[in-house]
Amino acid sequence: MENKNTIYGGFGTRFFALIFDDLLIASIPFVLLLLIINGSESNSPTPYLWVAWELFFVQWIIGLLYKVVTYAKYGASLGKILGGLEIVKEDGSPRTYRDGLFRFTVGYLVSGVIWWWGFFWVIKDPKRQGFHDHVAETFVVKKHSSLPLAVAFPILLCIVFLYIYLIFQSLSQKGMLDKAASSWSDFTKMMESHTPTPLPSPILPVDEGKQI
Repeated sequence: MENKNTIYGGFGTRFFALIFDDLLIASIPFVLLLLIINGSESNSPTPYLWVAWELFFVQWIIGLLYKVVTYAKYGASLGKILGGLEIVKEDGSPRTYRDGLFRFTVGYLVSGVIWWWGFFWVIKDPKRQGFHDHVAETFVVKKHSSLPLAVAFPILLCIVFLYIYLIFQSLSQKGMLDKAASSWSDFTKMMESHTPTPLPSPILPVDEGKQI
């Protein structure tokens, strides 16, 4: 329940928490995908694409469970804890798993249905509530000091670059990068060899009365 001393969580801190949590959740299917690529004898990217789609669904399920459980138990995911944030009910009632499931399914759907406008609404809202907060009757408050952005942002960048490096390393060991480069080279050569012939200039009729 809010009071006059309530400090609401701003968009920047909440965005950092969201990205941090998504990277954390993505690490599980990401590691599984790398293990599958390195353990397989196939050099074709096609089977890995199907596996990636399946792991994407697994990631969504893991992410939903992670957010619902941390919401009901602690009122905050790990990313929000680092940001010094907590999700509370507007009426001050205890958080439940059912509330969390509703917030992170229906609420997120409402916020994201029109170009994620409901998430950006946090910037404008006087209580820093997104559409999902309004739907679930929650708001995010500042509980303690957060991890400084000067520290948090480099950590996120390091995680992203580590993911990219490991992916390229695995693909390179399979020779897939060379195949992709060769395919792109063949494609560009094919496009150059099929350069369309320019159309001739149209012949305009001449008005005989204006001839000199």
